[in-house]
Amino acid sequence: MKFKLTLILLIITAFVLIQDSQNRDQPKVNTSNQNEVLAKNPTDKYTYLKRNNIHLFIFNEADYILNLRENLELNFADYSEVNEFDIAINAGYFTKENEHAGLLVIDNNVYSGLSRGDEQLTHVLDLDKFDFLSTEEYYQLDENLANAFQSGPLFISDNLIQTELIDNSLNGKTKHFRSFLGTSGSKKFIGITTTPYSLTDLTNDLLDLEELNEPITVLNLDGGSSVALYSRTNPDIAFGKNKRLPFILGFIFN
Repeated sequence: MKFKLTLILLIITAFVLIQDSQNRDQPKVNTSNQNEVLAKNPTDKYTYLKRNNIHLFIFNEADYILNLRENLELNFADYSEVNEFDIAINAGYFTKENEHAGLLVIDNNVYSGLSRGDEQLTHVLDLDKFDFLSTEEYYQLDENLANAFQSGPLFISDNLIQTELIDNSLNGKTKHFRSFLGTSGSKKFIGITTTPYSLTDLTNDLLDLEELNEPITVLNLDGGSSVALYSRTNPDIAFGKNKRLPFILGFIFN
């Protein structure tokens, strides 16, 4: 009897130890909302947030690299690894010939000119300041920015829903996979959705995020079949890793 009791205790102890070890390896889950997982990478340079099939990387500062690719031999994930990106996302729109749609300036070299009157390409991202200019504001500048690209629509501006820009865009009111980037005070963020969203629904979900606790401004990137997201330290959340995309925006944290 004593032998059986000892054996049972040993089995129970082993089971508890295994469960405890497994629990320590799992990300922390907010039990009040099982759709939310919040975890920081080991260097605390960014915060990864998932909620309602929206994946966000929130950070303060990073070196960016906007890549114009002529050779698409490497897929999205492999290309990001070779370039040692910490995180990466698909960038602006492109044509069937893999040419950028709208303005594209890299290191003062203009690869594609400004597109005026396009209701999809409503804004230009100044990468050096991570700031957004309307297409007409950019047109009024005396000279090109050093690093910038055109995309759109801008669907949130200082917490205000840009209903007219959404309604006038090609696919703002219909549901598609989405990729986007934005600012919240001094914070910057990039993100995707892994289920189809209209821009209106995405706007409402982003405005509800407590982690973006200052007014947010958000620019839509090329979505649909182009959506891709990479993280070197969170490989399990990779999306579209096998895609071959001509424009990739990578970030490196020093």
